Amino acid sequence: MSETPFIEAAEIAPGHDGAAELVLFVRYPGAGRQTVTLDADAAEVLFEHTQAGDVSALQGVPWHHLKDVLQQRPGSGAAGGNS
Repeated sequence: MSETPFIEAAEIAPGHDGAAELVLFVRYPGAGRQTVTLDADAAEVLFEHTQAGDVSALQGVPWHHLKDVLQQRPGSGAAGGNS
């Protein structure tokens, strides 16, 4: 298992306001898992930052890319939750 947290999976889901959101499942060393939801604007920044062409290309991306995006966009609509 990786010693660095990474995006295990990603999917597009409907947001509460009807707009699409990007749901990311981040895997941590020791088998912990965190769900992070990004609004469309933050998701677009993540795709640009990682040069991912689609959601499947986000699989395996190290956590620091997501962390960088979240730090650049305070109040972007990003939210997390444990699963």
